[in-house]
Amino acid sequence: MPKDIDKAVRLLQAASLADNVDAEVEYAIALYNGTGTPKNEAAAVALLRKAASKTARSRKTASPACW
Repeated sequence: MPKDIDKAVRLLQAASLADNVDAEVEYAIALYNGTGTPKNEAAAVALLRKAASKTARSRKTASPACW
């Protein structure tokens, strides 16, 4: 089955806009590398910071039993 990188990146972008942390990270990588989208390192770094912020907040509120 052929890969459709452009479609995959569009789906990642949509999921990222819906605040999916995993999609934010994957889309940021695509942006950084210019895979299926124009290369935009500044946007990639901003998106990674956004995702990291969400992850850090969720760890602060997680139960110690989850660690």
